[in-house]
Amino acid sequence: MLKNKIILSAFILFFIFSCTSDFSYEGRIISIDTNLSNGLKSVSSITLISDKNEQKIFYTLSEKKLEDINIEFTYSHIKSHMEEGKQVKIKHEELNNKFYILDFRFSDHNH
Repeated sequence: MLKNKIILSAFILFFIFSCTSDFSYEGRIISIDTNLSNGLKSVSSITLISDKNEQKIFYTLSEKKLEDINIEFTYSHIKSHMEEGKQVKIKHEELNNKFYILDFRFSDHNH
């Protein structure tokens, strides 16, 4: 009986984790939109273009700005990487047909 409960629990956990809607997308930044946060520019959305020439817009969550993911991910820092054509990888989720940033990384280096 205990063995069956363990197997069932493991199956349910596997099913739950395999059905999450987290995805990742890699590309170059071609556009940044901002808003003002405490008098400073803060990234509100980023448009990426992939190697396959596909464009996607990714939005920040109000409770999880890029600066919350990494303090160095300020508007000016992100913009400098955009101007250099650096690759980035965005882990995101889809809600109401919009992609929201969960994690943000530069492909060629770590911060």
